[in-house]
Amino acid sequence: MTVQTKCFIGLSDIVALRIDCKKCKALFVFPFEGFRDIPQSCPNCEQEFAGFNDNVTRHTFREFMKAIRAVGSLTEKSAFSFSMEITPALGDRK
Repeated sequence: MTVQTKCFIGLSDIVALRIDCKKCKALFVFPFEGFRDIPQSCPNCEQEFAGFNDNVTRHTFREFMKAIRAVGSLTEKSAFSFSMEITPALGDRK
């Protein structure tokens, strides 16, 4: 017999966004509700988050956030639920 564990996350489970600085390893958690934009640089070491400083990337990130909110709102009022399968934590992987 094979046992397989699957992990799913619903959009309502997203409560915050986490950003990790690759240079200084500082991490920042931003509440999802009311989130407006990602910082242009690390608040700790001031390393520029280069990918987020061009308009295309910033626009794409904002649209991604908007899409999460829109799908969450649509599924609240629908006859189905929506979730995404995620990779299990390292200790759970086989």
